[in-house]
Amino acid sequence: MLSFLEAAENDAEFREEVPAFVTEIKTIFEPWKLAEHLETARQSEPFDPDDYEDEDPEMVELDRQCEISRSASDLLLVERAREWLLQNVEP
Repeated sequence: MLSFLEAAENDAEFREEVPAFVTEIKTIFEPWKLAEHLETARQSEPFDPDDYEDEDPEMVELDRQCEISRSASDLLLVERAREWLLQNVEP
């Protein structure tokens, strides 16, 4: 589900299909199940510099920055999915 929405960010054909995709997802899954899935979607372990103890510090910093960027993108994607999939749903 999130992969489709992620692809829609960069592909006009996918983007045009988002409303129909969201409608179909809402018919397949109960709102509580969607909310439950989105609570942990795209979560990852915290960046651990000890995993890079033998590597160049500049590369470690670059990896850390990439991880931060990816995490921010994932967070925004999940929040967009939450808006699309859970709008007009009572908590």
